[in-house]
Amino acid sequence: MSVDIDGDTPVVSALTRTEATIWRTHGTWPLQLRIQFIRVDGSWLASETVASTWRVTAMPRNELMSRVAEVALGFAPRAGCRNAALDSV
Repeated sequence: MSVDIDGDTPVVSALTRTEATIWRTHGTWPLQLRIQFIRVDGSWLASETVASTWRVTAMPRNELMSRVAEVALGFAPRAGCRNAALDSV
């Protein structure tokens, strides 16, 4: 789960595995949720929720570590930059 601020709007993003029956098919579904909040009379209210599916794909380790670093740092590391902490993961 992550919380980002878009201007003065908090946005919560999360990957979940949700057990549900959809179109008469019961299963555990991989859902990505993105919820925007607004402040009304001193309270935070969810103003918009978007759900979509996600899946894990195979990718080269260096690309995976680059994406992990991008999410953790909030920006993409420059090409060719190395981080010993990430190399040991």
